[in-house]
Amino acid sequence: MVANLFYAGDLYGSFLLHTLSVYHLPSGAIQLPVAGHVSLESMERQIVEFEATVVLATVTTMSQLSESILSSGKSHPYVRLLLFSGEAFYEDQAGLLKAAFPNATIRSVVYGSMDCGIIGLPPKQEHYTNDPRLHQVNDPSIIVEIITEDGEVTATPGEAGSLVVTNLERQLMPIVRYPSGDRAAWVDPALGLFRVLDRDRTAIRLGPVSVDFVDLRRIVSTILRDRPVGRLQAIVTREDRKDLLTLNVAFTPATDEESSQLQAELREELGVVRPMFREHVDKDLINPLRIKFVTMQELAVNPRSGKIVENWQRNRSMSEITAKGSRQAGPGKEDKATGVLAPWGEPAWFHALESPYYNDSHRRFQTYVRDFVDTHLLPYAQEWEAGGEAPLSARLRFAKSGLAFLDVPKEYRPKELMTVAGIPFDKLDVFHELILMDEMARIPSGKRRWLPGLFTWETSFCLAITEPTAGSDVSAIRATAEKTPDGRHYVVNGRKKWVTGAPWATHMTTAVRMGEPGRSGLSLLVVPLNSPGVTIRKIHNSGHNAGGSSWVVLENVKVLADHLLGKENGAFPIIMRNFNKERFILTVDCNRQARICLSEALQHAHDRETFGKPLASNQIIRHKLTTLARKVEAHWAWLEQIAYHVHIHGWQTKDVASRIALAKIQGGRIVEQAVRESQQIHGGMGYEKGVTMTEQISRDLRLKVIGGGSEEILSDLAWREEHKRASDRGAKL
Repeated sequence: MVANLFYAGDLYGSFLLHTLSVYHLPSGAIQLPVAGHVSLESMERQIVEFEATVVLATVTTMSQLSESILSSGKSHPYVRLLLFSGEAFYEDQAGLLKAAFPNATIRSVVYGSMDCGIIGLPPKQEHYTNDPRLHQVNDPSIIVEIITEDGEVTATPGEAGSLVVTNLERQLMPIVRYPSGDRAAWVDPALGLFRVLDRDRTAIRLGPVSVDFVDLRRIVSTILRDRPVGRLQAIVTREDRKDLLTLNVAFTPATDEESSQLQAELREELGVVRPMFREHVDKDLINPLRIKFVTMQELAVNPRSGKIVENWQRNRSMSEITAKGSRQAGPGKEDKATGVLAPWGEPAWFHALESPYYNDSHRRFQTYVRDFVDTHLLPYAQEWEAGGEAPLSARLRFAKSGLAFLDVPKEYRPKELMTVAGIPFDKLDVFHELILMDEMARIPSGKRRWLPGLFTWETSFCLAITEPTAGSDVSAIRATAEKTPDGRHYVVNGRKKWVTGAPWATHMTTAVRMGEPGRSGLSLLVVPLNSPGVTIRKIHNSGHNAGGSSWVVLENVKVLADHLLGKENGAFPIIMRNFNKERFILTVDCNRQARICLSEALQHAHDRETFGKPLASNQIIRHKLTTLARKVEAHWAWLEQIAYHVHIHGWQTKDVASRIALAKIQGGRIVEQAVRESQQIHGGMGYEKGVTMTEQISRDLRLKVIGGGSEEILSDLAWREEHKRASDRGAKL
């Protein structure tokens, strides 16, 4: 009985390849198609119940299953054979597999790919050894070559290089020196015997320092010796404006003392093997090596195949070509702005057109914000979205960055935050805010909504306006607040919906009714959320999972009378004053999200080949992209015009509300079209979670269009406001 744990579904071809390989085993076998998407507990249960004696899986799945089995104090001695394929096998993984399956022999079942076909099989009986990495070419139509680092073909046994394949039978799609993605070495070229060593392109860059993944594995093997290690994963991020290498090791130390000792020994050994790494750490040019002992389940895997991603550059977002370069921004001025180099990947002032709105301080500010987002937010965005919240440490870091609450008056700001990116607080203008809005919108799901609160996070606020029966129509609010006979408290009753950030807030600014129906009877109260009678329940929306969108029920909640903001029944103008800026933020968000979709689609159109030519060579694809580009660029120019008006006259001038309302409608329409066209160009990849940011944006889209006022409400608002202004100017309509 063979338990087949290979992934089906998206990779059905891979599942089929390994299913067929079982039919060619020397002895007959019954196949149990478990597939790799089921839980580890289910895998183990089926292996036990059906008495499988052979397990067929990727090395990653086998290692995860072995770890799960050992964690429950069990082993399965009746399994006689472990057959792997699909990724490199390392000698130090054998200990983990042997502990869970003590009587099993470890062998490869096939070495190949869906593009190349079968490249090699386990050696024939007369050449068989106990090395599971050994394979033999047994098809005369397959030519295997090993290319050294200097580009030469080698036939020298033991000399490592990149393995490439030529398939003489493929004609419809020729396979000529196709890279397998692995490093290998010949054992006996005449017999077609070769050994698969590890993944190709294993160099990890940290500033000017290169660290080879092979060296990291050798260091771990040296220090951990005979201990059973699952897999390794190298993750490169940015911290404190320096590159940081985190090495995740799938191993559980017996004690905290052992963990600390092993970490110190691993760091020391890396300094011996790569002295340049230690020198650059000493010079404070890169961060020291960070080591984490984790479980196999905690290692990042490819969401489609389940294979470990060994070298993960988490400080680069999907489909982005980024650079920190410069161009001349005028006589003698260097442009320090950081951005995407591909066409239309950034607003025009970044790389192309001169602008009267921006100066060197804006470029410095943009670089600072981009670096913060790329280092501290973007690498973890999907993780936080899946978990439903950002950790407190991330919220605190944002609060202390100086980027939070740029509109908090100077007298209330901590002394250490009187400058941001080296710019005095009183020199920051609306275009610095526009840059911040645009940069924060690069994070999927509008993660700036994770980061409300004040500078120390001891006090944090959320805003509760919307109710089940009152959305865009604020004047229909039903929540009530009645003053107690002694005048010291208000008693609040009502229900609020879609309150962003409520699970982590300490206080809620709440719209309540104290007077007559309509807008003139509304007031604002600050409700402490630890008060008796407050119930918070998270709402599970299609997108924005980490925004903390919640129901808040208020039942006879007593609030001190001095928590009233402004005067009784005077809240409506205060609420309306906030809407202009909120809607402007949302429309900037729409523009950036549309630009992300455009950038991803453009990059994919250049990378993807269909029928022998790039997608971008098709006129209809180019037309889709340039149509999006002209709409995104025109919308951004409109936003800059509005921002300049606000810069001169402020957020509450009579002329600005209708313009912002129309710009928000236009932004929503553009991002809707951008999502559609990007997903069309990506095909199935555009619908798959974790592959593109476009897919995440598609789930968050409705909130951008509805939030801050629906399209229908805003259209009517713009009509009324513009007709009112026209009448004031003397127009006869």
